[in-house]
Amino acid sequence: MRNDDDYNVLIRQNESDYYLKDNENSVWITVGDISVYVVRTDEGVVVDLYPLDNENAESLASTYAFFSEVTDE
Repeated sequence: MRNDDDYNVLIRQNESDYYLKDNENSVWITVGDISVYVVRTDEGVVVDLYPLDNENAESLASTYAFFSEVTDE
């Protein structure tokens, strides 16, 4: 029997906040007609945006952040 927890790469924190599990490196999220690909790397996080159902195309936009640049306030 399939356990849905085996397929979840996210942990729900509250109604709209989620964490990527420590043993997972990436997740796809659909927002309207855009596929959002979030990737954890050794140095930080990369986010790429693609047209929905055309994720092999060139990304529409991309951004990244380094863990070393994160500061506590």
